[in-house]
Amino acid sequence: MKHQMPVVKLEKVWKVYKMGEVEVQALKNISLEIFENEFVAIIGTSGSGKSTMMNIIGCLDKPSKGDLYLDGQNIIDLEESDLSTHRGKNVGFIFQQYNLIGTLSVFNNIKLPLDFQEYSDKEADKRVEDMLHLVKLEDKKNNLPSQLSGGQQQRVSIARCLVTNPKIILADEPTGALDSVTGKEILETLQRLWKEEKKTVIMITHDLNLAKYASRIIELKDGEICKEYLNENRKQIKISEK
Repeated sequence: MKHQMPVVKLEKVWKVYKMGEVEVQALKNISLEIFENEFVAIIGTSGSGKSTMMNIIGCLDKPSKGDLYLDGQNIIDLEESDLSTHRGKNVGFIFQQYNLIGTLSVFNNIKLPLDFQEYSDKEADKRVEDMLHLVKLEDKKNNLPSQLSGGQQQRVSIARCLVTNPKIILADEPTGALDSVTGKEILETLQRLWKEEKKTVIMITHDLNLAKYASRIIELKDGEICKEYLNENRKQIKISEK
C-alpha cells in the first residue's frame, strides 16, 4: 500500500486542551497513514485519545500542532467554511446515537445531507433509493424513526452517511446502543461496505471483539499509539508495538 497516497495522514499531531491553569495532552506526536479501502479500528480505553483522534480525522477539530492531510490536502489552514465543504465531500459519520430527526421520514432523513450539496431533486431521490436498497430498508422509507428498531435506525444512519458518496466512513462506537445480535448485523454491514463497496472505514471502539472485523487495529494509550496489528483471516498479527 505504500505506493498509494493515503486518504488520511496525520503527521506529528498533538492536541492539547487547556483547563484553567492545567494543560491536558489528549494526543502526543501521532503519525498515522490510512489508505483507500482499509477497514481500520482505533481502540483504547476511556481517556486514551480515540475520540479526540476521531474529531481530528473527521475535521470536527484541529490539532494544536502537526499536520492533517485529507485526500492529499493539508486541511490545517483551511477556513471553517472550506473545512466544512471538505468534510461534507470526504467524510461520512455514523454515531452511536443515530442522530435521526424524529419528525422526518426515513427517506427524508437519508436525503438531508444532499440538501447542502448541488444535487437536483431527481438525482437526490435516486441516490436515496439506491441507499435504501443497499441497507435493505426500501419498505420502511415512509416510516418515522420512532417506528423502527434500533438496528433499523442505525441502518438509516449508515444510508445517510453513504448518500453523499464519501471517501471515508467514520463510525464512532456504531453498535454501542444495540444488543449483541443487532450489533453484529451492523458490523457485518460495515464489513460489506469495505469489501464490496470498496469504502474506507475507520471505526472508533473500546471493544477488541468489535475491532476484529477490521483489517487493521490501532491501539491508543495515554494519547499515543501503543500497538498496531494487521488482521488476516481473523488472526491478529502484530506489526508494531511501543
